Amino acid sequence: MRIQRLSFDFFGSFTGKIFDFGKADRPSDFHVIYGPNEAGKTTAMEGYLRLLYGFPIREPYGFQHQRQNLQISGLLELDGETRNLTRLPTRTGNLRGDAGATLPETAIASHLGGLSLEDYRSLLCLDDETIEKGGNDIANARGDIGRLLFSAAAGVADLNAVLEQAREEADNLYRKRASTTRGAKLKLKLGEIERQIREMDVNASAWHKLKESLRAVEEGEAKAKETRDDLRVEQAKTAALTRTLRQRFLGDRHVICPPRDLSPRRSGWADGEGRT
Repeated sequence: MRIQRLSFDFFGSFTGKIFDFGKADRPSDFHVIYGPNEAGKTTAMEGYLRLLYGFPIREPYGFQHQRQNLQISGLLELDGETRNLTRLPTRTGNLRGDAGATLPETAIASHLGGLSLEDYRSLLCLDDETIEKGGNDIANARGDIGRLLFSAAAGVADLNAVLEQAREEADNLYRKRASTTRGAKLKLKLGEIERQIREMDVNASAWHKLKESLRAVEEGEAKAKETRDDLRVEQAKTAALTRTLRQRFLGDRHVICPPRDLSPRRSGWADGEGRT
């Protein structure tokens, strides 16, 4: 990919500015844009990045024109073909071609070697902020470049694989708005336990009423047991008295039975003898 022309149609203080690098018809095809501090070198680089990757949601270069009016254009050589491209700040369909035709992102992305905006900045853009951030990434092994350098220095050839595995394990534990992670399942189980607790729980007033009811039942049980014991004592006394009377009755049976020698007299009485 090669830039023939870069046009800042509506972009910060560079509105209407055009950088024309011409065709690659010379042996040397290296261009340098230079200038003093605050001349706009960073603005030129940021405008070029907008053409490649689009406008961010929070646009710091919308101070002269509102964000919705910003526009960057360019004439790029892509695989031997020259194409006019324009980038708008809309959410979708923001890459336009000739006659304003909407183009897919792959029209540019396929020529960027799979580099994200962050990687492009780290590898191909040098400013104070990028250099400082890149140094921090290397020191903390963040970002693809930082991880590669850290992996090489530490002798860990599969650091990316280890980090990917750790990331996968972390996703299995928790992902925002996911319902199949372990954290989501535990949260669901916790909610069920809390629901059961609410169903089983009683308030203070109900608890006091239940306690008073229990006390009344216990007092009633104690009185019932006392009455039962008294009845058992009375039952034992009655049983003992019954046994005593039975023994006395059976022991004096010969007194109340008629003697044997009175049988003939009784027979005579039956025949009418002894009547007066």
